[in-house]
This record gives sequence, structure tokens and C-alpha cells, in this order.
Amino acid sequence: LVLRWHGLTITTTVAFALLAWALLWFACWLLWTVLRLPFTAWQRLAQKQARRRLVNGLVALHEGRHARAAALLEKAAEDPEIATVARLGAREAAVRRGDATAIAAWQSALAEREPLLAATNTAEALLAQGSAKSALDVLQPWHERQALSPRGLRLRGEALIASGRAAEALPLLALLAREGEDDAAALAARERAWQAAALAQSAHAAELQQRWQALPAPLREHAQLLSAYAARAGQLGLEAEAANVKVKAKAPRKS
Repeated sequence: LVLRWHGLTITTTVAFALLAWALLWFACWLLWTVLRLPFTAWQRLAQKQARRRLVNGLVALHEGRHARAAALLEKAAEDPEIATVARLGAREAAVRRGDATAIAAWQSALAEREPLLAATNTAEALLAQGSAKSALDVLQPWHERQALSPRGLRLRGEALIASGRAAEALPLLALLAREGEDDAAALAARERAWQAAALAQSAHAAELQQRWQALPAPLREHAQLLSAYAARAGQLGLEAEAANVKVKAKAPRKS
């Protein structure tokens, strides 16, 4: 193998040339690694400190030291790998302190990385303020994409009920059951509450009767559903049905 470069001629074998090329690359890699050592060590130290701040911040949050938690979590949020968790904690600290400005700032920061989570937080806040329609508007795009989390599904159901649209909340019960995040007792309680709301919001007698007949037999025996049906039946002029159900509701249940 003959190499010529700027008047310099080198004669060598192919094997030696390949070996020399490999050694050159190894030397360059080794040099780059050595030069990066201080930066790598600093980066690992920064990550370790960020995780320590995250842990200490979350502990402070649960201890009720909200100002300390906010300060620690704000620093921890500078680490991209734990930024979401830190921002959630910092937002919660702001909520507990009642700092509206900080809440808005952390909500905006969350929206950059986790838009669904930020939307869910916003919907929850709106629902707590009595703005059920606005909460539904925030959740609607995610509902259309079938991307709502279990928390989002629960919030959407509560917002629909608060908006007088309880019947639209009922299909969400199957989705929540499929998610498997709630135990059987919690799912049963939610189903009773939402079904009772749907009965109470029936627009006319025919709808009420149809909804009542569609209920599973065990639910038609439950006091919460009996009371909801009787109250709405009385309002819609179904006095006989209401009286009959009231008697049934007062009757002792068989063991």
C-alpha cells in the first residue's frame, strides 16, 4: 500500500494501515472520554442532587411544609428526567398555599410536557369552581381521542352530571371498570350514584320509566335508586308509582 500526501510517500502493508487507523480512532475516543470526564461527573452529581431535592420536597409536602416543598421541587424540576413529577408536586404545594400565580405558572409548565395531565388538572379546578361546562370543554378533545385517564373519566362523568347530562355519563362506567383502577365497592357506589342522577334528570315520565326498567334488578332494590325514582316520579305526575316505590323503599329488606 503506497500513500502520498503533500510530497510525502509512505509505503506499508494493508494490515498495518488498518491497524494504525484503528489505533488512531481508539486514541481519539480515549481522548474524548477523558475530556468529558469532568462534565459527566458534574452531570451525575447534578442528577443526584435533583433526585434528593425531589424526595425531600415530596416529604416536605406531606409534612405540610409547603414553602420548603415549593422551593425544593422548583429546583428539582430543572432536571428533565424528573421534571414532570417535580412540577406536579410544586403545583400541589402552590394549591395548598393558595398561591394562584404559582398554580398558573406550574400548570403552564406542566402543559408543555404533559398536556393531558394539565388538562385534567384544569378540568378538576373548573369543576370545583362550579364551571362544569368549561370542564367538559377542556376534556372533550381528549375524550374524542379516547385518551382520558381513569381520573379524567371520573371528572368527565361528574361534570356531565353537574351539567344535567347524567345519562351521557353512564357509558363511562364500563370504561372505568375496564381500567381496573377502582375496587368493586367503589365501582358499585359510583354506578348507584350516577344511575340515581340519571333517574333524577329524566326529562319526562316515559324516559323515567324506560330508564327504571332498564336498571338491573339488584339496583332497583337499592334504597338510593328507589328514592331517586320515587322523587322524580312524584315530580312528573306519577304519584301512584312514586307511592308504590316509597312503600317498597321503607319495607325491611330480606336477609
